[in-house]
Amino acid sequence: MLIKSVKLFAFLLVFTLSGCSFTKYTEPENRIYATALGIDKTTSGYILTCETTNSEASSLLAGELFTAEGNSLTSAFYELKTAMHKTPCFFKCPVIFVGESITKSGVYEIVSFLLKQNEFSFSVRLACAQNANHLLNSKTKFNLPKGVLAYETIKKNEKGDSLAIILNKNTFSLPIFTETNGALKINATKDFYE
Repeated sequence: MLIKSVKLFAFLLVFTLSGCSFTKYTEPENRIYATALGIDKTTSGYILTCETTNSEASSLLAGELFTAEGNSLTSAFYELKTAMHKTPCFFKCPVIFVGESITKSGVYEIVSFLLKQNEFSFSVRLACAQNANHLLNSKTKFNLPKGVLAYETIKKNEKGDSLAIILNKNTFSLPIFTETNGALKINATKDFYE
């Protein structure tokens, strides 16, 4: 009897635990993939702008833009995820643009926030923009996502640090992006110190 009870308990335990792993799974067609995230500070809080990819296209094309505001980074991020019509996926997001309004006071608050979310890859690159919302809303010559274009530009110029590098250093530098005549360009880099 004891052996049967142990076997039954083991079966129920395995069945219960295996079911837990499926509760968070979302089919790829029910996800929306972020290709860039913009973070700006306002007088009343934060504005987050998310560029997504068009998952219905056969090639990589820019998709929708979602914008949300909140009095804190956490509330703005929650509002942004709520505004997206599918399950948001930020893990493959290549670039996060930080607005000049944040870079004046420091970027460590943003880095700390991103690390606490557990939704972003350590390889995500951070970049500066005068206004991240404006940059992501601007039109480019190509219909490619700006996050992908910015990431390729960063890699080609070997400028900018990833989230993992920023986490392990006291100093780091970020490229400053501008949009000129429909093209994303790195104007300079800005150094930050802890």
